[in-house]
Amino acid sequence: MKTQEKVKKSAKGITLIALIITVIIMLILAGVAINMTIGDNGIFKKAADTVVIHENAEVYEQLGLKIVDDELGSMLENTELDKLSKLKNDGYVNADNTVNGNIVTKANLKTGKGNMENGDVYVIEAEGSEASDYYLIYYTEDKERRNLGKLFEIAQIEPTPEDYFDFDPETGGISLKNIGNYYKHSKDFYCELGLKTIIIPSTYKGQTVTKIGMNCAIPNSTEYCSVAELGINAGDAEKIVIPNTVTKIGKWAFKNCNNLKEITIPDSVIEVGSEILDECFNLEKVYVPFKAGEQPSGWSSNWSGGGTTDKRQIIYKD
Repeated sequence: MKTQEKVKKSAKGITLIALIITVIIMLILAGVAINMTIGDNGIFKKAADTVVIHENAEVYEQLGLKIVDDELGSMLENTELDKLSKLKNDGYVNADNTVNGNIVTKANLKTGKGNMENGDVYVIEAEGSEASDYYLIYYTEDKERRNLGKLFEIAQIEPTPEDYFDFDPETGGISLKNIGNYYKHSKDFYCELGLKTIIIPSTYKGQTVTKIGMNCAIPNSTEYCSVAELGINAGDAEKIVIPNTVTKIGKWAFKNCNNLKEITIPDSVIEVGSEILDECFNLEKVYVPFKAGEQPSGWSSNWSGGGTTDKRQIIYKD
C-alpha cells in the first residue's frame, strides 16, 4: 500500500511540474506571438512600413510623371520652363517646398499629413554645387530622412553683375543704371534692360542690399525724384529675383516691367511703398509673404498698383 501511495504522489508531482512547464512555454509563445504582431519588427509594424514604402514610391513616380508632362508641354509651346515654380503654381508643391501628396497621387494617402517640424512630410530639397539637383525627400514621423530619388536639375543662375546697378551705401538701396549699350531710355523715368532675367544681388561691393529703389537713380528724371524711388524698371525683364536681404521696396520699384509674368516678394520685406508693380500689364501672379487679411502695417494700402488691362492674382502665404 505504501508503495502505491508513493507512486501516486510521484505521478501527481510529475503532472504538476509538466503543467508548470506547459504554462511557462505557453507564456513564452504568447510573448513571442505578441512581439511578432505588435513589436518593432512585428506584423503590424511591417504592414505599416509596407504602406509607407508603397506610398513613397507612388508619390515619387507620379511627381516624376507630372514633371515630364510639364516638360513636354513647354517644348510644344516653345516656352522656358521653371520646373519648381510650375509645380507650385499647379498646387503640387507649397511655398516651403513641401509636397501635397494627395494632389500628386489623386488619392487619400496615409503619409504626408505632417510638417517639417513634426515629420511625416514630403519635401523637395536641392543638393549639388555647380548645378542644383532636386530630390524628393520623405521625413518619417521619427524625423528619419529618406531620399526617394532625384526629380530634376536646375542650373544655378548667377546674380546680374554689379555693373548693371547703382547703389546707395547709406540706405542700402539699389537700382538699375545707364551704362553703355546695356539698356536704353524708352521713357524719361524708366529703362529697358536687354536681359530677360534680373537676379538682384544680395551684396554690392561687400555691402548688404536692403532696399530696392533710389531717389533720382535714373539720369534726367528730376521730375520724379520727390515722388518715387525707382528701382528695377526694366521693360524687357520676364523674371526678377529679389534677395532675402531686402527689407524695403520703394514706390514704383518695378513700374513698367511690361513683360514680367510673376514675382515673389520674400519674407524679409517688411516695408513696401505704393504702386511698386504699377503698369506691369502682363503680370499674372504676385507671391506675398503674408496670409490673406494679415497685410503688415509697413505695406502701403495700394502697394501693388495696377493697370486697366491687369489680371494679376495675389498669392498669399499658406
